[in-house]
Amino acid sequence: MRKKKKVCKCCGLEITGQFVRALSNAFHVDCFRCDECGEQCSAKFFPHDKIDESTGLKYQVALCEYDYFKKLDLICFNCNSALRGPYITALGNKYHLEHFRCAVCEKVFESDESYYEHEGNIYCHFHYSKLYASHCEGCHSSIVKQFVELFRGGRNQQWHPECYMVHKFWNVCITADSVGLETQFNVKSIENLNLQDSNIEPNVLIAMEEQIENTVMSCWLTLSGYEENTAACISDMLLNACTGNQASGLFATGKLILNVEVLFQAIDTVQDFCNIVDRDMGFNKENSDGRNNSNSSNDNDIFQPLRKEPRNISGKIMSYLAILRKSGQISSSGSLSAELLSVITGCAHYLKLLIRIGLNNALKVNKIRGTTEATDNFLIATKNYEELGSDPESLNQLLMIHPNATDSCQSCLKSIERSCIEFENKRWHVKCFECSNCKTGVSSIDTSNHVKKFTYDKNKSLVFCENCTNDDAVPGFLFASDLSQLIYLLKIALYRSKSVMISENGSSKIQSNQPIQPSISNHTPRSNLAEQRDAARVVTENDYSKTLNDVTRLRSRRQSQKLSSSIKKKARKSVVVEAPEADKAKEEVTNDDGLVEDAENNLDHGLQFQNRKGNHMSFIAQQHDHDIFKVKERNIKDPYKKSLKIRDEPQRQLTNSHLDRTSDLLKNEKSLTLDDIPRIVAAEQAREQRPNAFKHHNTLYQRNRPMQPVKTVAAATGGKTPTTSTTDDKGNVVGTSVDTSQVKKSKYYSELSKPEHYVLRHIAIEALLEICPNKHNKEELLNLIQLPKKLSGGFWDKFKFGANDQKNKGSSVFGIDLQDLTKKFGVDSDLGVGPSKLRIPIVVDDVINALRQKDMSVEGIFRLNGNIKKLRELTEQINKNPLKSPDFTGQNAVQLAALMKKWLRELPNPLLTFGLYDLWISSQREKDPAMQKRILQLTYCLLPRSHRNLVEVLLYFFSWVASFAEIDEETGSKMDIHNLATVISPNILYSKQSVESDQAPQSGETYFLGIEVVNQLIEIHEELSVIPVDLLQFLEKCGVNPKSESMLNSKDIMSKIDKLIKENPKPFSNFEVKIDSEVPHHTNTIKRGQTRVLTESHGETTNV
Repeated sequence: MRKKKKVCKCCGLEITGQFVRALSNAFHVDCFRCDECGEQCSAKFFPHDKIDESTGLKYQVALCEYDYFKKLDLICFNCNSALRGPYITALGNKYHLEHFRCAVCEKVFESDESYYEHEGNIYCHFHYSKLYASHCEGCHSSIVKQFVELFRGGRNQQWHPECYMVHKFWNVCITADSVGLETQFNVKSIENLNLQDSNIEPNVLIAMEEQIENTVMSCWLTLSGYEENTAACISDMLLNACTGNQASGLFATGKLILNVEVLFQAIDTVQDFCNIVDRDMGFNKENSDGRNNSNSSNDNDIFQPLRKEPRNISGKIMSYLAILRKSGQISSSGSLSAELLSVITGCAHYLKLLIRIGLNNALKVNKIRGTTEATDNFLIATKNYEELGSDPESLNQLLMIHPNATDSCQSCLKSIERSCIEFENKRWHVKCFECSNCKTGVSSIDTSNHVKKFTYDKNKSLVFCENCTNDDAVPGFLFASDLSQLIYLLKIALYRSKSVMISENGSSKIQSNQPIQPSISNHTPRSNLAEQRDAARVVTENDYSKTLNDVTRLRSRRQSQKLSSSIKKKARKSVVVEAPEADKAKEEVTNDDGLVEDAENNLDHGLQFQNRKGNHMSFIAQQHDHDIFKVKERNIKDPYKKSLKIRDEPQRQLTNSHLDRTSDLLKNEKSLTLDDIPRIVAAEQAREQRPNAFKHHNTLYQRNRPMQPVKTVAAATGGKTPTTSTTDDKGNVVGTSVDTSQVKKSKYYSELSKPEHYVLRHIAIEALLEICPNKHNKEELLNLIQLPKKLSGGFWDKFKFGANDQKNKGSSVFGIDLQDLTKKFGVDSDLGVGPSKLRIPIVVDDVINALRQKDMSVEGIFRLNGNIKKLRELTEQINKNPLKSPDFTGQNAVQLAALMKKWLRELPNPLLTFGLYDLWISSQREKDPAMQKRILQLTYCLLPRSHRNLVEVLLYFFSWVASFAEIDEETGSKMDIHNLATVISPNILYSKQSVESDQAPQSGETYFLGIEVVNQLIEIHEELSVIPVDLLQFLEKCGVNPKSESMLNSKDIMSKIDKLIKENPKPFSNFEVKIDSEVPHHTNTIKRGQTRVLTESHGETTNV
């Protein structure tokens, strides 16, 4: 046999004595080491391919087991050893199953079990909640999943998505103490679920948080579904009144009545629980008539009482039925009556209030009793709206009443408007109900059960108590609550309205869905009239559908909230099905001559250890490497070696579907809500009154009808532009069209960045100078524009008068400059008109949201000043804690309105600013309505950003408040737009001279002109929120980078503007405005000389 000398592949020296053979080479035993860590690995190694950088040739090196599996990314993050078999992948790391555990309690996680991470460590639900989790602003429990983050008062707030939606829709926070934890988990008292100080067991904690989440989720899903259903009914009512479709209008009204009945029944259920709690606590609200006086209230009230809300929504529905009878006139005139818009807005508002009252009282019952019975029964009763469906026959069955049904008492024949006793279609006042024989009345303690013991003789129409009853008398008496009686009256009104419409218009028109039209001359062919009616109806319905889409789209953008990435994680379980095994190297020994016997023919492909002399081991070399996580075919010459095979096991979903159901909570942009109804009304009203203002506002507002009156106004310098006039059938000029080919799009002020808005204000100055060249000075106007903070605040600014005073007031809210207050204590509010949020002070946002939960029909709201002492206390509370407003739920609407007025009045620089005062007043001195409106638009554009944002929010809010001026002939706030302007104007528009001279604001011509300014601003608030087309086009030519602040310099901006004007002279000489041919539609209930009636008083008033 041939002999040869061996040389070590590693050190290059001759091998004498013991050595190993591997990788087709021989090595000293001590030279055979891992290429990565340098550890000796002759007993167990893995071959690994490397490339020589100088030659590009591939060669093999040996790796120990750890480094080889590290190359495959199969090392346990915990024990730092190789992974074989099943393992867990989480946080970018891999773990043995037994090593994937909580860093505190060392609980081992299952692959489908949630875990939480903090600073690289893994925690179980319990310890993460207790140690590191942030807490929801609503329910105060820990956030261990997705959350909504809001910027409020200089900090970010975090909310559970479902808690955020419930709070946003109904201004209610569902906390841990109102979801029945005390009874279910035998906990004595839970103020807030403070996990850091509690000793709750882990499994109990998880169950508690799930209970909170399930309760909040149930409230959101049920009540939001109910809102969507009722909002659709109200929307249909508005559309059908506009199109004169009485049949569909009656059907939509009937559906709303049934939905209101569902809510009333749910509220009655909660009221029963409230009565039980009141009796247990020693309060007795039952009056002498035996009925519960739920409308009464005093300082000891635990629950929010029902006042006028049920009667107001019933009155609105009855008013709608009266309007529907005259809907043919509305359809033919093409205009919306103020009464109709007030009815529609009121229906939505009072429904919203009633939902909140029911939910809020149910939660209070839960808190007192430690159970969830109240909310469970309230939600179950409310969910009955789902059973109503939309089948006309089934709905008519539910609305059906006896033809002889009456609202009169069987005893006194007077109308019944409150709780009563009923028997089939007959009803009695509670005080009138008594036994016909012994005159025994019904008990006042348990009226609903006691009345069931009475019987009625139908033949003789006699009532008998249980002691006087006879064989002919039958039971069947029931107690009808206040709310139940209101529904009964609404059904009677619906039935009578349908009967009247049938008698007036014929049964065929009411039974079909054809709109009722007023009488038309017989000279017009009937077929042409039908075609015209159908065409007009289709156009109106299409336009209204577009309005709905537009309102919901804008609301979706305005209220959109991004869900932050989920903190809760799920691990992935994998199994190493096959893994490479270590190769073997053959041990050999040289003889005394340095020669060794060739052993190539003795290579063993097996995997067993071979015992050799000296108890050394020899391994067979493996020449192949493997790609990470790829199953690779082995060389056919080496069939016993295993490749790397990894199988990922599918993840299992959690059994509780609520835990991961929050991601879609905020994606409801297509569903209609009650909050959308006032915006739909405002949009329709704005389009009817100022159609051309919305011509380019959005394609959704375009109508396929003749051009409406438009006036193109040339500048005072005499510039003229060719126009095309439109005439009516009599040859009168009814409109003037301009070239709209250059009009590409519209944009809201709220969509502008700070640099864009700053430049736009400079553009407005040029536009103002162009139409009023001899009235204003450019330098004076430029001085009206505030410089950004980064360009001001120099050395000498530190010595400005009052600087120390502002420093001392750093934590105040009242009497602080609006710009500073918004920056320090601001919130991104969705109360504006446009699609983007607006940064306004927290206190204003909270007061408006609170007022939207109040009955706004109280007479004299914003005129009365409320209680001065309470006003002072509220002011002190707000100044003490600017980041969190007091609980406004206990304050009435008048008090909150007075608080807002006080805050506005105490602004150092009024809302409409000292600097722009003369411009505002000058607009009303213009005789040309178009010029008057143009000056208002440009002055509005000149407002500082923080002021303009708040003006947009308040103008829309005041327009909404004015819709409650008249509920019916007897009730209403009496505060229409003009009356609101009368009491608001002195608080937001006054001159600096009047302050310095202590001049009374309610005097002189400018006082009345200021009222007209605010009046017009409220009336055209929708149009004002959109940038004038010519200004927007010029802004686009300036090429402002929205994210850049490099142009925030007046000199550079005006230089750029001047250059563009030289290229295109007089760019603002023609502007398009709508001129109303009629007298303004508002009713001036206040005249000069009668200011004492409605002007506000600043002295002490009675408690309100």
